[in-house]
Amino acid sequence: MHVLINELSFQSQTSNVSNANRLMDDLLTVMQLLKPIRSTDPIHISMTLWQKELSPGYSVDQWLYQTKHDQKLWLLVLTRKGPYIETLLDDALAYHECWFRGNDVSSSTLAGAAFLDGILTSLKESSHFNSETVQLRFRGEDENLRDIETLNVYEPVNVPRILDGIRSDMLGDLSSWQDLWEQRSVLFPKLSFCDCVEVQLNALTFEPANVKIIREHLARMNAYCERLNREDLVPDYTNMGVLASKETKITLKLYGYQREFVCPDGEERLFDWHTKQMGQNIRIHFYPLHPDSNTILVGYIGSHLRTYSYN
Repeated sequence: MHVLINELSFQSQTSNVSNANRLMDDLLTVMQLLKPIRSTDPIHISMTLWQKELSPGYSVDQWLYQTKHDQKLWLLVLTRKGPYIETLLDDALAYHECWFRGNDVSSSTLAGAAFLDGILTSLKESSHFNSETVQLRFRGEDENLRDIETLNVYEPVNVPRILDGIRSDMLGDLSSWQDLWEQRSVLFPKLSFCDCVEVQLNALTFEPANVKIIREHLARMNAYCERLNREDLVPDYTNMGVLASKETKITLKLYGYQREFVCPDGEERLFDWHTKQMGQNIRIHFYPLHPDSNTILVGYIGSHLRTYSYN
């Protein structure tokens, strides 16, 4: 799960270096405690973080260079090399906008948290970020503005409770991939699954971040299929609410065989459409609706298959 350091919470709210050290120590403790839920996802920051002030005339950059502890070095590297959320958003979206308390925060980690469904970490004693949720309005390309409630963590003592809540929300009543497989027709009635998906699921690590991604993508695919059945629409699978695309011709020429799966009717089909997300590199390959079916067929759930540019 993506964790982002909220640069807008650095509001020069401390009065001296001693207080700055205290607030930064708490923030770094929060980051460390969130590591189990972050898994392999990177920490994202804004390219402006280094110049934000902890106290009048005392910037993050100055604090980093005056703090000699080894455990702070990772933050120094992060401010110098990223990954920067501005770059990620520009690369992923042709257009987006994000609003907080009537202010445009489209080039901030708040927008990144909305897009990535991530967790904000904020510096304590910030006037606008002293609550565990932040209310945002966000839209990407081909979307309407929607309200998003983003988790905001700033107090180390509260992290264990927050982590328990996140794990509970992510897993729901599931205790294994087998539970998801056995409940698939109830959870996702408009999706059909190839038999091989059961084996693919059980090959994945059953961890909250993986479960969250897969459940969310399948739920949005299911909702889109319901909409197609209810309304007279021309299917556009890039509008399901998750990132989705077809494989390139060169990838299919080289590795198309990896995307061929036996369907419930016994026919082998090419599943070149897939959903994707930033971070975990999990892919869900699906076969679109066709005249003889009112369901989307899922043929693969697992790690990123080989492509021309990723192998």
